[in-house]
Order: sequence, then structure tokens, then C-alpha cells
Amino acid sequence: MDPKTAIEKGAISRGSGTTPALMGFGDDEDKLVIIADADAKGTNLVAYWRDEIPADFKQKPGTVSRRIADQIGIKVSFLTIEPSPNVLGYEVAVLNTSYPDPVKANPWGNALLSGLTRKPPLGVEKFIWNPKRKRFERSWTNYQIDNSDIGVGIISVPSRMLYTVHRDAGTPVLVGLDWDTGIIKATWRMPTDSAVWGSYGNIIGFTDDGDILAGGLFGIKRWNIGQDK
Repeated sequence: MDPKTAIEKGAISRGSGTTPALMGFGDDEDKLVIIADADAKGTNLVAYWRDEIPADFKQKPGTVSRRIADQIGIKVSFLTIEPSPNVLGYEVAVLNTSYPDPVKANPWGNALLSGLTRKPPLGVEKFIWNPKRKRFERSWTNYQIDNSDIGVGIISVPSRMLYTVHRDAGTPVLVGLDWDTGIIKATWRMPTDSAVWGSYGNIIGFTDDGDILAGGLFGIKRWNIGQDK
């Protein structure tokens, strides 16, 4: 996508913008690199062969290289996706970060105004890689999640939950989505006593004693989820 057009549409930068994620380890048949592209017609989830391309693999129609194992349109997003995809086994989820009403030519305005005076980017979408058919298949879509803060989700393997920061009437809320269905199973509101609780660009972490750590524009925040559920 043209750099000027990308910025006007609310992208932080031109190009993919997505931190790559790896899929396939150990005895897994397919080992891939996962990103979201910057196709001007709409962003795609793209899987690249990480090692040698299988000898019998034929290039997929619509792809620009045989190195691409498969790509599929992401319904929740029309622009680039900034956070790294969340991968568990052969399953992957992406968070929409396309602003429907961006501050043109000033991407940082979106960080402060989205979800307050402007419409937020909504949605999380999950896909499953089918190693037999060598392709992505859609699993579920949740359009409830407000991704104004462009956070990086994290997965709890034991509970099979995807955690991310959602905004509810402008207030950051940690939510837990069922990894298999996309249904919201838990919510924790962040304290709102100061602007430092803004969590733009956050990555969530959990301490051994149950507290939550969250990054953001103004620093690192820590709070006890037992105080507000």
C-alpha cells in the first residue's frame, strides 16, 4: 500500500507492520512464519514456509511467491494489523487494529482519541491451519472487542484463554476469551484514577501472586485483579 494512503487510513507505518509469529515445532509437519500483509484490497493472514518448500507444493493462486504456503482474507480488518498474531499449535488469532474513523496524517491522534471521540477498531478473528490441505480455515470471529489500545494478546495454554485489553466506554478492561469459541469468559476493569492507566501498545503479564502488569504510552501499570472483577 502507498505509504501516504496507509497513514491517512490510520496505519502507524506503511507495510505489514505485523511482528511475525512462528507456527509449527518439533514433529509438526508444517513449520511456518505468520504475518498479516498490507494488501490495498484488504489485509490477509499469510503463512510462509519457514524452511525448505515442500517439493510437491504448488504455488497457490493469487499469491506472489511459492514461498507463501497460503493466505486468507481477514474479515475484521481492512488495513494492516500491528500486534503479533497469537499462535497455539496450528491455531492463530489476530486482533483488528484498523481505525474506521482515523485522524488523518497523524497516527498518534488515534492512540488518544479512539474509543472516545472516534470509532474504535473492533474484532478478533481466529483461523486454523489444516496441514493435510495446506491451507487456513476460519474458526470464529468476535466483533465485541474494542482494540483502541492496539495491545498484544497472550494465551494461557492450561485454561485455553486468550487475554487482551478491551475498552468499555473509554475504560481499559482486561478480557479473557475462550480460545475455542471466542466467547468472553472473564473481565477485569483497570483502575481509572489517572491517565497513566492508558494502555496503548500494551503487553499484559501476570505475576506469581496474581497481580497484572500492563505496559502503555505512559509506563508500566500493576494492579490486583481481586480488587475489581
